[in-house]
Amino acid sequence: IGDWSSDVCSSDLGVALGDMVIGMSAGVDEAGVVRRAYVSAANTVTIATTNTTGGAVDLASTTIKLVIGRMV
Repeated sequence: IGDWSSDVCSSDLGVALGDMVIGMSAGVDEAGVVRRAYVSAANTVTIATTNTTGGAVDLASTTIKLVIGRMV
């Protein structure tokens, strides 16, 4: 797979609109991969991923961890 973009949504996370994704980590090398995560709906975080390497990147076997912040 060459350059590509993909959005993945995860639900039932207990987040609310207005919450912030402050940090994100993955268990694989992500050199050349650009990610952006945001709360897109109640209980839903969308992670937008873009491969800028021009080559194949295998992210199928990783777990992504998020740090969520909420203003009080």
